[in-house]
Amino acid sequence: MSISNFENSNKLRLKLLGAIEVKLGDIVIASFGSRKAQALLFYLAIIDGGCTRDTAAALLWPDMPDKKAKSNLRVTLAKLKQQLGSHVDISTTKLSLNRQLPYESDVETFRKRLATSLHQRDLKESEAAIALYKGEFLQGFHLHNAAPFEEWVIQQREHLRMLAIQGLESLVNDCLEQKAYAAGLNAARQLLQLEPWHENAHRQVMLLLALSNQRVAALNHFELCRRQLQNELGVDPSPDTVALYERIKAGEYEQSGKATVQPTTAHPPQPTPHNLASPLTDFVGRTAELAFIQQQFGEYACRLLTILGPGGMGKSSLAQQAARLLLQLQGDQFPHGIFIVSLLGIDSSTDPAEAGDAILMAMAEATGGDLRGGAPYLTQLIAHLRQSQLLLILDNMEHLIAGAQHIAELLAQAPHVRMIVTSRTRLRIKGETTLVLGKLSLPSAPIPLGLLNAAANAGVDLEPAQQNSEAVAMFVQRARAMDPRFTVDQETLAAIVHICVLVDGLPLGIELAVSWLHALTCVQIEREIERDLDFLTTDLLNLPPAQRALRTVFERSWGLLESAEQITLAKLAIFPATFQPEAAQFVANAPLSSLAKLVNHSLLLVNSSGAYFMHRSVREFALAKLSAQPEQFVELQKRYARFYLDFIVQREHNIKGIQYATAIEQLTLQLDNIRTAWEYAITYEMFDELHTSHEGLALYYEGRGYYKEGVDRFNRAIRAAETRAKQANETAPNNLYENVWLLTGQLYAAVGWYYARLGQGAEAEQALQSSLTILQNRERSAADAIAPALLNWGLVVSSYAPQRALTMLGKCIAPLTRTGDRWRLPIAWTALAGTHWLMGNYHTADICCREGERLAQKHGGPYGMELALQMLGRIAIARGRYHLAAEYLQASFEFAQRGALKPQLTMALYWQGESCRLCGQMEQAQLYYKRSIDLAKTIGHTMAHASALWGQGCLAEGQGNYVAAKEYFLHSQALTAGGQWIHLQPQLGWALLGLGEVAQARQYFTDVASRAAANSIIPALLDAQLGLAYIEHSQGSSPALQKVMQTVREHRSSTEETRSRINKIASKIENPKTAAVYST
Repeated sequence: MSISNFENSNKLRLKLLGAIEVKLGDIVIASFGSRKAQALLFYLAIIDGGCTRDTAAALLWPDMPDKKAKSNLRVTLAKLKQQLGSHVDISTTKLSLNRQLPYESDVETFRKRLATSLHQRDLKESEAAIALYKGEFLQGFHLHNAAPFEEWVIQQREHLRMLAIQGLESLVNDCLEQKAYAAGLNAARQLLQLEPWHENAHRQVMLLLALSNQRVAALNHFELCRRQLQNELGVDPSPDTVALYERIKAGEYEQSGKATVQPTTAHPPQPTPHNLASPLTDFVGRTAELAFIQQQFGEYACRLLTILGPGGMGKSSLAQQAARLLLQLQGDQFPHGIFIVSLLGIDSSTDPAEAGDAILMAMAEATGGDLRGGAPYLTQLIAHLRQSQLLLILDNMEHLIAGAQHIAELLAQAPHVRMIVTSRTRLRIKGETTLVLGKLSLPSAPIPLGLLNAAANAGVDLEPAQQNSEAVAMFVQRARAMDPRFTVDQETLAAIVHICVLVDGLPLGIELAVSWLHALTCVQIEREIERDLDFLTTDLLNLPPAQRALRTVFERSWGLLESAEQITLAKLAIFPATFQPEAAQFVANAPLSSLAKLVNHSLLLVNSSGAYFMHRSVREFALAKLSAQPEQFVELQKRYARFYLDFIVQREHNIKGIQYATAIEQLTLQLDNIRTAWEYAITYEMFDELHTSHEGLALYYEGRGYYKEGVDRFNRAIRAAETRAKQANETAPNNLYENVWLLTGQLYAAVGWYYARLGQGAEAEQALQSSLTILQNRERSAADAIAPALLNWGLVVSSYAPQRALTMLGKCIAPLTRTGDRWRLPIAWTALAGTHWLMGNYHTADICCREGERLAQKHGGPYGMELALQMLGRIAIARGRYHLAAEYLQASFEFAQRGALKPQLTMALYWQGESCRLCGQMEQAQLYYKRSIDLAKTIGHTMAHASALWGQGCLAEGQGNYVAAKEYFLHSQALTAGGQWIHLQPQLGWALLGLGEVAQARQYFTDVASRAAANSIIPALLDAQLGLAYIEHSQGSSPALQKVMQTVREHRSSTEETRSRINKIASKIENPKTAAVYST
């Protein structure tokens, strides 16, 4: 399969609006074996984050016993997996679609584009979004005996239909504003197809026809409107519609020139009263949140929406911007007003009656009410607002949360009042919808300077810059507002990005940072924040005093907590990243109830996978509180280290088996915590914990290709262990610290392997020698303990010193067999196969590799299977069985991909390139090499990088492009300084011949032949001897070329590539007039 077409060929495409279609690549999947398999796919495609097995079973088999339902689910999942492969993620608890693979759904695209168009009000974007709605969701799809699924489908259909209606309504209004009458007419008619009784759409059709000089058609449409309202609802047109009809009939809209929009009601609509301030700076970002709020107060008729978030997150700004948009786009819903009710200056109270009355008084003041003595304030305000249709924005309510019940009673008695509340704490009343506000987006990719500088100019749309990073776009916009001459160069951009990261996308942090631009450069501001977050203060008069310093914001939140909650928050600051409830319980003695309270205060956040985390600024200030208790801090660090190092130990078994991918994913999710735990364990000399956990971590680093990190972290542990052991040897018997020495030896073995992967051969040999020396000198280090180190060393030298490798691998296989090491034993047999392959013993290599494959298959781990299949492909290549090699290598690639084995994936891609090159598929080979190089660079796999470069050199040499070939070969060799296998490959000699550099070619072939003979690498020796014979023959100094060619051709260790080269040379000799194979 071509790499360029790989993503398209593997892309899962779902069309669920209108006619249903499921495609994998270009193939339409017409049948899934059962409708319930289809239904499950559709369900997983719509819900966020997947679902549990219990949920899926109850959804599709609600009337069956649990055991039978789950049995049916297993069969259904097998059918889905058979059709869609790794697009379906299945674990013991969770089912989901793998969104990391190429994937496309018309429902997701429709939702995203519609949200964008509602915000941007761009006609083309709106039309494109609406065009995706080709019919109702899962049109014509029904599932018998699955009522919960049918109910879910009905809900989704209605939700998506309402989204389409909302989009069409907005599009028609925008068309009227922008005088795009034809487009507006088309949208209004589409709207009527969805809702024939939508009277406002009928009026808009009439108006658009009239404005388009189609007066008769407009009058006729009134009759159509009247009939449809009678047929559908049994009512007559409203007075507004009749009034519009009369005005059209009277010729009010006849156009003599350019059309102008006329009002659709008998009297001009009164503007919605409000107290919204006009902002001094443009609002930046929060597109999705604004669309969500509009949706809640549009189609969902939400009564109470609470915007939650820690202090400084921009809750007030978002609420006010949402209010402005609602006033602009949906103001007719609130004819009695949209009012901000600021609660910030009111004294805090925990008394429900006192807090409630304070809120009610603020609401009355904002809405023109007059609360007097006598009747309760609540009774008076209900009487004042009972008939009102208005929107209230209650800003900064966290310190008056005790009065939330008054809000609940007011909303119950005043049915047309709706509210947006900003708070750091949930109101916890029935009917509350919450929007948890996160940080502004940070850069996920480099930001073009031109884009930022364009965004900084007055009047230029910030949307493109926001798509890169809302935080950076906000910084630049605010800086431009302060100084119109502000521009961004490379140094400034780097500083801005780092500032945004340091404040973790906190809007208030960005505002405070920008406020220093009058005195400091961006680079200087960056340094100050990096030194101390308390630097972020300002004297801006139009910021409330409570928001003029980040510490003040935090202290206000801290003061709202009870003493026990303060202690828990400080303890939880020990976690640098996300953490699970069980970790909080073990490390900080924080039960779920404590976590829930902190979540309610917006001091803890919860991500989509259920993990908890703190905003960076909250954590820094909480950590300062914890640091004031040094003894408690140290004890927490030790408990933290024990928990996460044990977390590794518990997953080591799965890493070595069929659950490899799941275990790797679990460790990846906790990687920041694991890194911190490892460092704590080094600091506090927790050598027992380091010893039990190091193997699982070593395997994780290998699987992910984190070689540099493995070297750095393990070397730090080695230094600490060696220092402690040497000190102990001077004061106590050596056997007391056998475990510390054993740990040191094992860590050296892992570090040696990582150095080899990084292309640092000398360092690899030195580390492996240290490992063996330490382990052989320990009384408790029997052959069983030394075997893993021997395996690593054998693997390292097998690529350039096969005789040494055979000795080491031979010594490790027996103890690995004896101890039942199911992870290493298949690798050892495959390594033996690779050693024999390098030496040209292809039959023996095949036997060893089959044993490695058998053992890997028996134990189910993808790592061993991938290595064995790759080696079988390499053996097939050497023997010229290229089609068989392609099958093995494709299977190897799939195992590597399925197990997320990045280092193996890089080599699998390289060998697929080799297979294509030798089959004559040159373009495809180049694509494989390039992809291998890209991935190798990403993970720092120097040997894979060098291999793919060598492959590109062979490709260029075979095509006669000797200049490029030489460059590729030399670049490859430069990456692998030291006696690596690259230096034993003869292809560079042939490229030198092609360039006419005969002396250099002779010397190179001589060197390769000498090294290859010394190490019994027969295939390289034969090819080098052929090169030398060809040079002598070309210069007329030797008649022995034919004999050498025959010997090499017939030798059992010759590769098919070498035999092909002989055929080229023979053709040249037989027909000297043909183009020269090599220039001499």
